[in-house]
Amino acid sequence: MTNYIIDAQPISLLSIPGRPVFSRRSPISQETFKHWDYASKLIKQFDLENHPQIGKYIIQYYGCTGEGCQPLVAVYLAPNNKLPIRQLTRGEVLDMCQAAIPGEIKRLLGDPITVNNSYLKEKYYAREKELETVLKPKWKANIEKLRKQYANSLNEPAFIDNSNGILMSEFEYGDDIFEKSDSKLYGVYTYEDGVMENSKKDKPLWICISWMPVVETSDVYTRELHRSMTQFFNFDYVHSYFFDAEKVKGQPYTIRNADQFKQTSARIKNNALVKTNTNKFATGIYFADDFLSNPIGSKPKGWFMSSVGKPSVVAQPNGLDGNWVEMGQHRLTPYGLKENLPENFTMEFDVACNDFEDNQGATLKLQINNNETTANGDHRNAANPININFDITPSNAKWQNNPTGSIRLNVEYKGMDSKIRYAGNPMKLKYNEFSNKKNKAHIIITKKGNKVRCFINGRELESEAKDKYGATIAGFNELPSGARFTNFYFEKSADSRTIYLSNVKITKE
Repeated sequence: MTNYIIDAQPISLLSIPGRPVFSRRSPISQETFKHWDYASKLIKQFDLENHPQIGKYIIQYYGCTGEGCQPLVAVYLAPNNKLPIRQLTRGEVLDMCQAAIPGEIKRLLGDPITVNNSYLKEKYYAREKELETVLKPKWKANIEKLRKQYANSLNEPAFIDNSNGILMSEFEYGDDIFEKSDSKLYGVYTYEDGVMENSKKDKPLWICISWMPVVETSDVYTRELHRSMTQFFNFDYVHSYFFDAEKVKGQPYTIRNADQFKQTSARIKNNALVKTNTNKFATGIYFADDFLSNPIGSKPKGWFMSSVGKPSVVAQPNGLDGNWVEMGQHRLTPYGLKENLPENFTMEFDVACNDFEDNQGATLKLQINNNETTANGDHRNAANPININFDITPSNAKWQNNPTGSIRLNVEYKGMDSKIRYAGNPMKLKYNEFSNKKNKAHIIITKKGNKVRCFINGRELESEAKDKYGATIAGFNELPSGARFTNFYFEKSADSRTIYLSNVKITKE
């Protein structure tokens, strides 16, 4: 984009013709994402400041902060590597606020009453009197109060914590417009002299290039887009083309790392996704992962998770043998499985928890589905979705006679009878067989024909559901004819407690 500040928000109170005033995130990432460790860690991994081309130019991270957010990045190309904007000082902002009072009164008052209506005119004059004799003195007094409060720092850059800018009503209530929030920091800016006029000419004053930077564990589409920008896009050529034309005169645009680009392009066109290495499995085993090939603290190889939020990482919990995945905030699903799951299969895995004081631990969930793979390598629901759902929650062992944990298996598909769909209520764990004290359980799920069964530590769950009258509901945990599955994912309940996964295996029956 040309002549564009990616996150600029107009401050209408301070803007006048020929002098727009706007807020934007601090260009210093440590300030923008202060007290948000997740973004800071991602930015370190992106390492754009040390990139051979991008690192030369103005880099700004922006976007929302907090859970569910993802830092975005803008790279600005400009003459002398400087945007033609300047940050206002606190003193300048207070001067502009005071100068804006007459216009604000006019805006709030509205057009004069021209009709011969005594009630409307009386109401208009009463409002005018209130604005002039009550509100205007409050606004001026509180502006002056801020001048005195910041008397020793009026020449310092102005920051506000409200992305909506500055409202005159803030002075009515005596708010401190410069008060800094721990998580929100917006500078107040205007353009340098001549920018508005020069922007009308047939040459950009600066270029803004933005995208979503991601790490290698992101989905295929956004990962390849980020890779294209950092490995193939020619920032130097774009800068020279607009701001130092002699450098590229007569030269067409060329990408960086052309040979590598050809290989990547061919792989994407052939839809050759990053796949789990299934060639190493013994005959009859469709999928297996014990996570032993992963360094402790790393993200599990061959598994996809969102690049946002707390990731799933490989760990060695106390008292447990082997490597485990400590489940993070979002779904964990294997990359590009080889063809469909077998028509009949057995899926097994181990689940474990830490000791805890609550009545229950975190819940581990599993879904086996028939999602479709898109051309970008993402997954979407099938036209006729079929799912096998499983979840397990460990008990607190102190409740011996009434276990607090639960376990559930149910299938769902489009068009199934509602009696069957809602029959799969969680069942209490018997004998506290998975708890904060007996903290490991082995789960087996089998699919044979149209019947699905589940076992915990060798004990089969009840396979029949009953209605409130005790009558058996036919068809519970039975799949429609010809049901086939393509993928699966694990996730944990959205809480701070810990749950682990290991020894995932699918065997063809």
